[in-house]
Amino acid sequence: MATVPTDGPTQMLAIEFDKVTALDGSGLRMPFPARPGNNSVPNFQGIAVADWNNDFLRDVVMAGSGGVRLFLQQEDGRFVDQTPADQKAADCICLGAWPADIEMDGDLDIVAAPVDGEPFVLRNNGNGTWTSAPLVAGLTNITQFAWADVDNDGDPDVVALGLYHSISPRIHVFANRRKGEFASLPPPPVAAFTFAIADMDGDGTFDVLALEKASNVRAAAYRSGQWTVRDIAAWPNTEPLATVATQQLKSNNLEERVFRGQSCRAKLEALEVGLSTGQIDVPHATTAYMQCLEEAAYLESR
Repeated sequence: MATVPTDGPTQMLAIEFDKVTALDGSGLRMPFPARPGNNSVPNFQGIAVADWNNDFLRDVVMAGSGGVRLFLQQEDGRFVDQTPADQKAADCICLGAWPADIEMDGDLDIVAAPVDGEPFVLRNNGNGTWTSAPLVAGLTNITQFAWADVDNDGDPDVVALGLYHSISPRIHVFANRRKGEFASLPPPPVAAFTFAIADMDGDGTFDVLALEKASNVRAAAYRSGQWTVRDIAAWPNTEPLATVATQQLKSNNLEERVFRGQSCRAKLEALEVGLSTGQIDVPHATTAYMQCLEEAAYLESR
């Protein structure tokens, strides 16, 4: 699920196997990039919203078994497929896509992650085309990506959940060295299966919020070349699945702040319905919860 800000009401888009549908009753539908014969279920990370062409309209990028597709929003609210030619993007059996200005040249790029293999960047050439390039050599099978200044040096860094010289997936951080070059930092000492980025205590340093397999939410901050970690919440495993997200928010006094963000309110409502009907599994639900936690921290800082 993704939200698209517009001049009118915010649109909510939901992935339905071979298409993306707006939930506002407008009838808007876009084909999701699926490959014939591939029956894999689309990942919710497979849709991203970004102003690709700097026209102040939010565009939609989709990544699935049928590659990466770009839909540009028009003045009348329609979305038109304007996918640039690139063989790597077309051939990708992708899990997800995320916007980030990797080269820091003012144009948003797209980080695309295949189900199996190294993520790559679709560099925005500023003329309607994109060119695929490596992201970080040796980083593979990522399931989440974030673009934030973790080391507090003034430029955003790569944060990813995946494999990098490790047997099992974990969070890895790569410091930005400019011009698309990154250097590995020590990984945060948390055993997470999903994460979010937020400045939880308002000290000017981004925290990596990790939901650990031991059911703890921990905040890891990188200062002076080392990580400091603190516990901030515990996942209430004993609660019914349909109410687990709301109960977690209440337990951390974040419910009111989260509900100030209408998109997050809608996500939580969809999350509870999906959990109760079995349409969303627990890993997807916990990631959605972490995204709401991240939004709550942002709203609190405003």
